[in-house]
Amino acid sequence: MATMTQPTSAELREFIDDVWSPLEAGRDVVVPVELHEELATWSQPGLAEPHGQTDDRVAVVRPDGSRLHARQWDSGIWTLHRDRWNPQASPIHAVAHLSTETLAGRILSAVLVSASVGYVARRWGG
Repeated sequence: MATMTQPTSAELREFIDDVWSPLEAGRDVVVPVELHEELATWSQPGLAEPHGQTDDRVAVVRPDGSRLHARQWDSGIWTLHRDRWNPQASPIHAVAHLSTETLAGRILSAVLVSASVGYVARRWGG
């Protein structure tokens, strides 16, 4: 498991505080250029779903069970979003993250639920 890092500069902490509401609401925010270098020092996740980004970095900044995920794009822009579940915190958090915050996990969850409903319907439906 990758070691998680805390943001260190006052500027980055202030930026995160300023955009915390949009992050909690599930939105991505563009990170100011002057903070890009510091984002590059965050930990690399063990696995990241590909969305066209060229780099991924993660950090735990609040004790709420979430983590911040920074993505760098071809243009050099970094965006930041909040993962509600930090998959590196525990196996339960990893399953919650996979099943609710990744496309692959949501598809797998839908298939499993559909298969389960079909099984129950056949089993008890006669």
